Amino acid sequence: MKQEHEPASPIEALCALACLLPALVCAWPGPGALLRSDPWPQYAGAGLELLLALPALALAIAGGTFRGVKLLTLFLVPLLVQVGWISFGSPSDTLDASRALFVMLAGLALLVAGSSLRAGGRRILARGLVVVALALLLPALLDGARGNTGALGNTGSISQSALPGAAVGALLFVYDRGAWRALGALAVCAFVGYVGRVPVLAGAVVLALVLLAAALRARNLRLCAGALLALLAFAHPWRAPQAPAAPAPSGLHVAAAGDTGGLAVRTKILARTLRLVQANLVFGVGPGQFAARFPPYRDPAEIEISTHQRRLDTETEVEHPHDDWILPLVESGLVAGLCWIAFLIAAGWMALRRLATPEPLAAAALALLGNAAAHGVLTFDAVSSSLAFATIGALLAREERPSVGWSRRFLPLAALALCLVQLPRAWALVRHGQALSDLEFAGSGLGNTRARDRPRTRGLS
Repeated sequence: MKQEHEPASPIEALCALACLLPALVCAWPGPGALLRSDPWPQYAGAGLELLLALPALALAIAGGTFRGVKLLTLFLVPLLVQVGWISFGSPSDTLDASRALFVMLAGLALLVAGSSLRAGGRRILARGLVVVALALLLPALLDGARGNTGALGNTGSISQSALPGAAVGALLFVYDRGAWRALGALAVCAFVGYVGRVPVLAGAVVLALVLLAAALRARNLRLCAGALLALLAFAHPWRAPQAPAAPAPSGLHVAAAGDTGGLAVRTKILARTLRLVQANLVFGVGPGQFAARFPPYRDPAEIEISTHQRRLDTETEVEHPHDDWILPLVESGLVAGLCWIAFLIAAGWMALRRLATPEPLAAAALALLGNAAAHGVLTFDAVSSSLAFATIGALLAREERPSVGWSRRFLPLAALALCLVQLPRAWALVRHGQALSDLEFAGSGLGNTRARDRPRTRGLS
């Protein structure tokens, strides 16, 4: 590739590897897997993401290589609104409020770290995405006894966290050489096999569209073969039998695609989400409060689809709107929501421009942003969001010399201070998840707890 002869400095290489640390730690599939048995992995995952994002931020500060992120103010507005809500508001669900804040703070830390990477560091980050994808996909493909849920305990999380590595893998197969070319091809094949078997078909569609865009931008028809391979996920022969799935760790069934109606469910949730936005247009409902505030707006027809016409023996809950582009509009109000959408558009536009380079991270960013319109990629899932913000930071980095201007000296330290203040609560979330995992593993019956037996308002003690 074009950047092949630009090596990374040692601290830059360490920073690139540190950007992958949250995903790599969570992807561990063996004994002591952190999220696999957690009934609510989003909480411990958010705590881990914040804790494990700090080394990357510290390395960026120590190296003095932060160059600034274009249009970063657009990201800071929804983050500061979240801080204001938690500081001066009264969220009804304090646990989810903490989760939402931790994901955004970790995102800020990883944006800063990603923007400190030059060509050599970006190459390491891109190749690391392939490694993360394989670390998630290969154990999950062999995890048939648990419904192919893998180290993250959730097929959707596996799919959306492996997607950027599959997108990068296709470009490495076309443009790189040696072992990385082979690993890139393996990542694409493993991803297509996984999403076709589970199935989680939104990822296959997004991968196909991204590779078609890359083929057109770079004028390389070989990438069309990767797009066609992604569409093979719609073929039936390798799909897992559609027998009733093993019971989920939690008795609270989450309305999601695949087993609850897919596009029909998402369409109905989106329509009712817009009503929730209209009713709370100025300030939103508060960070992490979507699940608590959405039930009165829920479409009865969507409930029928989500419960298979009431044949499920569990209650259902919509934890997020399955669209990260509009979630800050719901939770933080009109101004913050529009800033967030503008930030994502800017990241997507930059990625589309750099596909012609070709820049593997551009393909990863487009895949993540596209998939965010159908999942909680950026604001809910800790693993995929950590990969997304590091990738977006690398693409939106300013081209000027590093450490120019007071804002570029002050912002990384301010981000570090904000993260350090929240460390005790982040660690409490991790311990909370480990305690739940231990109870689940010990067969305490927690997994059979009915939704009606649990309080709707959760707090972090």
